[in-house]
Amino acid sequence: MHEGYPQQFSRSGFRALLVGPVLADLWHLDRRLEATPGAGPEPLSPPWSTTYLKVVQTCAAGQSLEGEIWVSLLSGVAQASPEALLLVATPWLLLNVNRYGHRHSVVARWAADLAIADSLRRTLVDYYHWLCGASGKSSLPFGPGLPRPLGGTAGSALAPGPPLGSTSVALDRWQDLVQATQAQFWPTLELAQVLGWSEAGLSLAAVVTLLVGGPTSLPRALYVRYGELPTWGQRWGHSNARQWEQWADTLYHRWAGIRPAAVPRLGTAYNG
Repeated sequence: MHEGYPQQFSRSGFRALLVGPVLADLWHLDRRLEATPGAGPEPLSPPWSTTYLKVVQTCAAGQSLEGEIWVSLLSGVAQASPEALLLVATPWLLLNVNRYGHRHSVVARWAADLAIADSLRRTLVDYYHWLCGASGKSSLPFGPGLPRPLGGTAGSALAPGPPLGSTSVALDRWQDLVQATQAQFWPTLELAQVLGWSEAGLSLAAVVTLLVGGPTSLPRALYVRYGELPTWGQRWGHSNARQWEQWADTLYHRWAGIRPAAVPRLGTAYNG
């Protein structure tokens, strides 16, 4: 583990943060199929999953998320689902995290290049500071009109319905959810589903749960249940659990300044 950082920013922490959304999505799919056994076939993948996979692979390969291709791709994700933008940006934001938010200007400049609403751009930067806060020291002065630190006192009560507007995301909704479940992974997913949250919103709830509860809050039973099933590859670009762990390990090594091992690839890196 990188010295002075909590378990969330260990190798196992990076694995949990990157793989957690995939496991949450597979769990959500399972629950839907159980609830509607006579329904038609599910889409092979959620709309944002392809982009999330590309971001993970690109960051693991040491490449940037800049340029017209990425601006178009990420802006399209934001238009379809604002909370999905936070989710797919998580791997890149993690690479820029430190306890003091020293790369704030880099993140703000990157967000400014995206064709998204100002409110969502601010939320994206606030989310980066959340991640920095989870690394051991809050980098943002919390107060009226500003997001509270992860694990802080709940603000608004949870209410049914997706936690988003047309152009922005209410970060407090995720905090309230995770506080209500005491950062327990299963209850968080179940409550998000009951509240009618979107696939991306539910998977982002998995990330926030792991930021608060640490990697040990991710049930090993999820790996056992889904790790070897063909559903993983069918829904997630023909990848498998082992490849995701290797990508997460590579991202951790890059963040910690350790020379990464060979990066597993599915074809070519997105910028290649």
